[in-house]
Formats: sequence, C-alpha cells, structure tokens
Amino acid sequence: MEIMKSNQKLKESTLQDFIESKKDKPKQFAFVTSKEEATYNWSERENILKNLNDEVKEKQVYNESIRELDPMYANLKPTDSYVLRLYVKEALQTESGLIIKSEERVQSVRQGSHTPGELIANPYDFDSLAVVVACPSYEQNLKPGTLVQVIRPKAEVLGQEVVGYEYGYAHPSYRLGQLPKSCRDRHFGYCLMPYNRIKVIVDEQV
Repeated sequence: MEIMKSNQKLKESTLQDFIESKKDKPKQFAFVTSKEEATYNWSERENILKNLNDEVKEKQVYNESIRELDPMYANLKPTDSYVLRLYVKEALQTESGLIIKSEERVQSVRQGSHTPGELIANPYDFDSLAVVVACPSYEQNLKPGTLVQVIRPKAEVLGQEVVGYEYGYAHPSYRLGQLPKSCRDRHFGYCLMPYNRIKVIVDEQV
C-alpha cells in the first residue's frame, strides 16, 4: 500500500513538472536596430538636413535679390496704398556650424468652435523689413527700391492651416485662391499696405 502511494506521488510530481515546463516563461527582449532600419534612419536624417540647407539657401537668395524689382509689380500704380515686398527671417548659424531654423508658430482654431487649438508653423515668417515696389503718384518721400521697416503683418488662420497674412497681395494675373508659400515663387511676399503701417525709412538707395 505504501508503495502504491509513493508511486502515485511520483506520478503527480512528474505531471506537475511537465505542466510547468510547458508554461510561457518571461522572455528577454533586446532592442536591436536592424541594418535596414539603420540605413533608413540615416537616409531620412540626410534628407532632413538637405531640405533644411535648401530652405536656408532659398531664403538667402530671396533676401539678396529682393531689391531687384519685378517689372510686373513695379509697373503697378496703386491709388492710396503701397506695394511692398517683405523680407523673410533667415536661419541663424552658430560658431560651431549648427543651423537654427527660424520658425514662427501661431495659434490654430479647433474645428467647429472658436477655441484655440495647437500651435502650427507659419509659412509666412516675414521680417519687419520690406522694400517699396510701387507707390501712389503723390508720394514724395518713398520711391521704388526704398528700404523700410513696417509693422509685421499677422498670419491669417483658418482652422488648422495658415491661409494668408494681413494685407497680402498678388498681381491681378495671379489666379490661385491662396497666396504662395514658397519664396521661390515669383508672387511670394507681396503686400498692399497703408502708409500708417510703415514705421521708418531705413535708407533710400535703389
């Protein structure tokens, strides 16, 4: 009888061991970056840097050539306002070569309400400097090519998107419903601004 009991215990123990051996045991995880993923991340990083550098150069070229007035706009004859073209803010570069991109953020508006939403990037990141492109016929102090400082126009926001800016202007031949957001565009950066928004004349060189 004792032998039978011992055999039964042995069977129970063996069965329990078998069940325990089949249970899922904690697994150890190691975060390993695959070769493909590493390549992708580096490529993405290079693309970001390239795009950043391209944008920096585009803004520099835009600002450097802004006083070469486009005849399409310079030949306009405003009646009571001034056609100006605004400079854009350029990226800052530290002594170590780090490029700090200029990016203004403005408040969006939640859909279906008038409550503030998230901050969104403003593609019209203008400086307060502008060049006069065309003046009313009676104007004596300002002339095309004059550099002035103005009250920066505010961004116009519709929902989650910046759709324009105060006093934004484009030539009558421009047919798109929204002002261009790229400084490579011929029609980018113009405004039709009243005299009281011009703060000071910086110089009168053409």
